[in-house]
Amino acid sequence: MNGMRKTLQGLTFGVVIFLAANLMVQERVAEIIFLNLVWKKGDIVLEDYVIRAGRAKPNKPLRIRQDAVVYESFSERNTKIGDGLFPNPSIERLEYSDPEKPEQIKVVLTKRDTTTFTLRLPYTPDLARVDFFMLKDSVKKLPTRQGQELATLKGAKIASVSLKSATRR
Repeated sequence: MNGMRKTLQGLTFGVVIFLAANLMVQERVAEIIFLNLVWKKGDIVLEDYVIRAGRAKPNKPLRIRQDAVVYESFSERNTKIGDGLFPNPSIERLEYSDPEKPEQIKVVLTKRDTTTFTLRLPYTPDLARVDFFMLKDSVKKLPTRQGQELATLKGAKIASVSLKSATRR
C-alpha cells in the first residue's frame, strides 16, 4: 500500500512538472486583426474589427502609386508597431475591352465619396491605434521607389482610428 501511494505521488508530481514545462514552452499563436473601415469623403472610420488565428502575409516590395495611403500602427504607449502602404480605396479601377478594338483593354479610374474596405495587420495585444496619411506631393511624381522608409513618404494625416472606439466581432 505504501509503495502504491509513493508511485501515485511520483506520477502526480511528474504530470504537474510536465504540464508546467509545457505551458512555459508553449508559443503564442500568431493572430491577424481585420480592421473593417469606411472611407467617407477623405476620412477613415473604424466600424469594427475581428481577430483570427493566422499569419499576415509579409509586406510586398514597396511600390508607390499616386493613389496610395500610408498607415502606421501604435501601442497604448505610443510605440510604433508597424507600417505599410495600400491603394486608396476610394479610387476604383475598372477594366473593359474596347468595343472598337476587342483585343485592347481600357482602364478607367472612378472616385467614390464613400466605400468600405478591410485592412489586415499582424495582431499584437498592445495594438491601440492606426494612423493614416496621404503621400507627400513630391513622392506622387515618382512612379516607383523601393526600399525607402515609409515615414519619409508621409504627407497630410487623413485619420487616426482607435480600437477602443470600435466593436470587436
